[in-house]
Amino acid sequence: MGETMRSRTLATASAAAALMLALTAPAPAAAIIFDSLNDPASFTASTLFGPPLAATFTTGGAGVEVDVALSLSSIDLEGPYSGGWYTVSLDGGIPLSDLWFDPANGLMSPFGSFVQASAPVIKSVTLPLTSLPSTATIERYDQFSDVPLKPNSLYWIEVSASGGGDGAVAWGITRDVSGPGVAANYLESDLTDEAFFLNKGVDPWPFDDAFRMEIEATPEPSTWLMMALGFAGLCFLPRRARNVRSA
Repeated sequence: MGETMRSRTLATASAAAALMLALTAPAPAAAIIFDSLNDPASFTASTLFGPPLAATFTTGGAGVEVDVALSLSSIDLEGPYSGGWYTVSLDGGIPLSDLWFDPANGLMSPFGSFVQASAPVIKSVTLPLTSLPSTATIERYDQFSDVPLKPNSLYWIEVSASGGGDGAVAWGITRDVSGPGVAANYLESDLTDEAFFLNKGVDPWPFDDAFRMEIEATPEPSTWLMMALGFAGLCFLPRRARNVRSA
């Protein structure tokens, strides 16, 4: 009985130690699930004409939280700004299993509508246009890092401009789709205000490119907890094995 009690005490202590280690140890480097930032921009798209610009990314098999980095610059047509704002938003959350692709109309929802019209804005941040430089610069947005994203789902980042003044936002574009998660994702076509089209290779838009964007993903806190409990279980196994052998 004493040996059993000691084993249980050891298991409890191991679990507590593993949980404390998981909660206090520095988090490992974030995983990159989408990265088209590294290649110099071939050109830019801007919010001067048409709707917000948008680029998609997909999540893997586990829930994640994300930080976002975009290559942005300001456009001022008539001298100093008299005002104006730009907004970066996180949209989507549509399960990949619910999507289908029409080569003529782009990515569609299960109800036959364009994907961008099928999902709400999840969270957004609005900043003054004057905060953007006039040359392409990597801007980082951690305002979305507290939003848990669903696994195996499609999300997108939208950029738009509003308010007074004659300013707009330019978003860098690259033809290098070799980065993680880029080639299999979608870009909003210049010829439509709603549809996403595959990057490269899908007629009649065979030369779609990728917005310069990086999505860093870290596991949700619940995932860290499950990892800690799993580690605690591993700590208990050797002791249990010794007990079986001694019996």
